Amino acid sequence: MCYTDVHQTRGELPGDFPRTLGHEPVGEIVAVGAGVTARKTGDRVGVPWVQHTCGRCEWCARGKPMFCEKSIGTGVRMSGGHAEYMVAYADATMLLPEGLDYEQAAPLFCAGYTVWSGLRWADPHPSESIAVVGIGGLGHLAVQYAKAAGFKTIAISHSSDKDKLICELGADEIVRDGRGLAKVGGADVILGTVHASS
Repeated sequence: MCYTDVHQTRGELPGDFPRTLGHEPVGEIVAVGAGVTARKTGDRVGVPWVQHTCGRCEWCARGKPMFCEKSIGTGVRMSGGHAEYMVAYADATMLLPEGLDYEQAAPLFCAGYTVWSGLRWADPHPSESIAVVGIGGLGHLAVQYAKAAGFKTIAISHSSDKDKLICELGADEIVRDGRGLAKVGGADVILGTVHASS
């Protein structure tokens, strides 16, 4: 369960109840609509937070559909995955590779996409370095993405108890703060994955 579902339950994010939460759903397609040709019954898929947008507003035109005022979000304007069955736009579903467990895939449809978007928007170039601030629910994915994409990867973490995990995830360096980052030569891109108040 993504913590966004908790925020919605507490009324900290907009939306009216009753509705079914769960915006990181993964599962097997059990039926498709008459016009669906790209998916079939039995496909293993995941569904992202934003399923559909207007395609016409400024945000859609700028390639940032998550800001579209008319977006249809999973667990917000459409029922989410905390149910036995749910409906999804076929073109919003993503096929899951064979061998990827549902438990591993589900977080990629919110946390994983959030981190990947930040990395993509930063537009790092080959040979640049990326520092990831905060190695938690988002940061552990950011370290793996940056390393897999071929960048020198630096983890900034106050928690020495996470050092072993951080090394296993592929970080080239672990530092504790900005001074430590400066000592290893700084970074070209800094991905902040900590809470805004941190």
